[in-house]
Amino acid sequence: MALTGSKLLRQPLSEVVAWFFSLSRFWRIHQAFSRNELIRMRHAAGEAISALAREFGISPQRVFQIVEFRNR
Repeated sequence: MALTGSKLLRQPLSEVVAWFFSLSRFWRIHQAFSRNELIRMRHAAGEAISALAREFGISPQRVFQIVEFRNR
């Protein structure tokens, strides 16, 4: 469902809320993908796993999983 402009204003609140949550879900997935790609690139450039973990606020084990292309 493409809700934009005046179409968005004429929708029932429940549809607008559902649209918002589907958009926010997409954004979170996109952000995680970008973060993971950035971690992979920086590790390939020589940054240490522990340094990446500190900077991104995640565990070194999670950084290792990301670098090795493993899912959660």
